[in-house]
Amino acid sequence: MVKKWTVLLAGLSVLLLMGCRTGMKGVFKVSVPRKEEKTVVTALYHKRLDRFEELVESTYEDIDLEVEPSTLSTYNSDILRRLRNGHGKDLILTSMPNSEIADYMLDLSAEEFSVRYGDATMETMRYQGRTICLPMPGIYRGTVINQTLVEQLGREVPRTREEFLALLQAASETGTGMGEDGAVFAVRDIDGISLGEMFISSIVPDFLGTMEGERWLGAFLNKEAAMEGVMESQLQFVLELARKGYTDPGRIAAFSSSKRGVDVVRRMVDRELLAAYATSDILKEIRCENTEDVFMMLPFLGSGEHSAWVTAAPAAYLGINRVVEEDEKRLDACKRVLNLFSTAVGQEAVLEDTQTDRSYLVTQEVRSAGKSHTGLEDYVEWGYVYDLNRFHSDILWLFGRNIAQVCNGWMELPQALAEVDDLNRNGTIHNEGDHTLIGSVSEDLLYENYNTRYGETAIGNLITDAVAEVSGADIAVINGGAIRASLYAGDVYISDLAAVCPYRNTIVTVEMTGAVLREMLENGISEIYYHRTPGGKFLQVHGLHYAVSVDRSAETADGLGSEPAGTELISMTLPDGTPIRDDKSYKVAVTSYMCGISGYEDGGGDGYTMLNLFSHELPKAEGVILLEDTGITHEEALIRYFRNHNREEITSETEGRITVRVTGGLDG
Repeated sequence: MVKKWTVLLAGLSVLLLMGCRTGMKGVFKVSVPRKEEKTVVTALYHKRLDRFEELVESTYEDIDLEVEPSTLSTYNSDILRRLRNGHGKDLILTSMPNSEIADYMLDLSAEEFSVRYGDATMETMRYQGRTICLPMPGIYRGTVINQTLVEQLGREVPRTREEFLALLQAASETGTGMGEDGAVFAVRDIDGISLGEMFISSIVPDFLGTMEGERWLGAFLNKEAAMEGVMESQLQFVLELARKGYTDPGRIAAFSSSKRGVDVVRRMVDRELLAAYATSDILKEIRCENTEDVFMMLPFLGSGEHSAWVTAAPAAYLGINRVVEEDEKRLDACKRVLNLFSTAVGQEAVLEDTQTDRSYLVTQEVRSAGKSHTGLEDYVEWGYVYDLNRFHSDILWLFGRNIAQVCNGWMELPQALAEVDDLNRNGTIHNEGDHTLIGSVSEDLLYENYNTRYGETAIGNLITDAVAEVSGADIAVINGGAIRASLYAGDVYISDLAAVCPYRNTIVTVEMTGAVLREMLENGISEIYYHRTPGGKFLQVHGLHYAVSVDRSAETADGLGSEPAGTELISMTLPDGTPIRDDKSYKVAVTSYMCGISGYEDGGGDGYTMLNLFSHELPKAEGVILLEDTGITHEEALIRYFRNHNREEITSETEGRITVRVTGGLDG
């Protein structure tokens, strides 16, 4: 058995597995002169980095590190759009630095901290001979499985693919670990790169983890080999999962349909899944929520002729925005942050924040705050850890998207592989975005820090104005979670509008009573959080004014299971101040999603069951009459709005449609 180059990394890295709640250790202090004003260093990331922020600000008294939260599903695309429009953060955190993002990153080759990581790891972080980023701590990938349910089925933990398929079959036949959708196996993340990593991981044991596979990969990376003609047989296991119905194939490709991803943590905790492709930090979340069952991670299994493998990759890549060079003070602050990041205490803080497993730092010993067995320890110790960052992010994304489409029957496998080969040889993705100039906006209309989920926004007002115009409704709403990007002052392209409203749900007009309207607004304000990610159900509105009282002190701050802030709907009126009457009917434009087109399980429909028109799982709505499903998406509504107003520069601003009165504080 040939072990990979990752043996060295596995030997040098320390396995860091942390429990549910740990404290930061080893904070050291560096004396710096006090400044009247701190230098603000900004970043965008999809996880909170509270402990690292605390470490930076306690180490450097003149630096204020501000990390804006971002939704994972638009993580890289949001970074790119901000960089293109001059709104990039000082520190660039990306799931993988593709060629376009790399153009915005500063050369770190001459910095001492860039040599503190393993050579093999850093090889993938060089672009045109420049070291452009550092690896965040890595995370293990595998299959989380409920061992308690496996034992209830009278079976042992599977060691081969065939045993795993037999286990899923037994679970399907008995309904053990099965949700209402009939799935016993699910996928944690549904973005293209995560799916690509899963599909690549599935072929490591019997192919990429062998000498034959290593030779093929070397030739593929040198553009001398192709996936077509090689991968068809290797991918049969993945295709079998979809064919057998163990996992709903529509959910595998949820990023290209109207469906949502599966809430793996909740379903595993509630015994509504037997197994799920996920990461080791998800295993920790599940164990924290369900202490009765035994959960473990399986490595990626093969036919039994070769060893199983664990796959891993940095949770993200960290670099400096090139524009920072223009500000010597800010550049120095950014370099000091990266220097601290590249120390043992910096890595320990980030490991705790991100709940990741391994540091790629090799020059100092990195200690974990606590260890938690995953079931992967032997494979890690033996060196069977395959690093996925050997594949370019564009390749992983297209591979993931295409194979998911094959699972759904929307694409033939040869075509899917041929497109990946074309990308590998020619270096460009056939861009599906429409870069037609559609108009312009007078100023930035920003989606930042989940602002569409807390209160009125200019971007929300623009979208609801467009919905009202295209639908003819007096009142129009959109759930804040459906808004995913900003529009920036100047030219606007159709691809920009697609980024702002990426979902394919359609606009539906209904007649509803004021009582239902009140219930709808109350649901919209029910998940306002300040200490964790707020729910996406908060409503942006047109043709309606409403006021909310928010008590921040009611929110608990203990992570999983925390309670939202206390909220109360104070008033709701028409724009002229006329109160909404419970017994009067109003024409309102909502979305097919809110009306149950995808069902209400796993958080679908954002809990707007009072609007249920389409789901057969729950009683139909009372006091709501369907007028028309327009078939128009929010993106299309915006396109029509810009075309209808093509003689003017589009403007939008906040104007008092939503009033949020916040009281109380938040402990912790």
